[in-house]
Amino acid sequence: MFNFPPFYRNYLERVVLDIPEQHFIPAKHYALLGENGAGKSTLLSMLTDRFQAILEPWQVGFLPQKPYPFAMKVRESLALGIPEQLGLTQAAQDQLITAQLATFDLTELATKRADRLSGGESQRLALARLLIVPRQVLLLDEPGNHLDRDRQDKMVQILNSYLLEHKSLLFITTHHRSQLDQIADEILVLDQGKLIFRGAPGEYRC
Repeated sequence: MFNFPPFYRNYLERVVLDIPEQHFIPAKHYALLGENGAGKSTLLSMLTDRFQAILEPWQVGFLPQKPYPFAMKVRESLALGIPEQLGLTQAAQDQLITAQLATFDLTELATKRADRLSGGESQRLALARLLIVPRQVLLLDEPGNHLDRDRQDKMVQILNSYLLEHKSLLFITTHHRSQLDQIADEILVLDQGKLIFRGAPGEYRC
């Protein structure tokens, strides 16, 4: 069990987040819901900082809404997701990268500059880099951004397979309610920086 003190943040004398202490269960999947500006990304950022303070930082995988497009080849960018702490040989790393390129339909883009990809391609690369090794905690801020419906469905399949295999604790923000039943065990609904609901997806009524 992870127990955290209250989440509070203000900006220019305006309170943007004010949530009482929370607890989270390892390997459980939480979805953060709310309108734009409700505080979802702020909460996700604070959760990332707190998990990195108590776990090995590489065990905490954070995907921002707008991943940074590294000025290097796609294959090299994927390699950045493999932590040195795992002590993998170059051959083992190459095998992981090749498999991940195939899983995310990036093989044909392997030698292309990562900073010249389309929005959807960049999003797939960022998620592939994050999921290339097992991580204890995943925090994903709108991972379906720039992806069409088919790509989003495949992303959910890949993510669910990863979670089933590695038993990761997941936090995800999404505007796609259809994904909740496929991913989330529990939802947290935010409104103007306040937590207005926490419970099973089927219990929440807008």
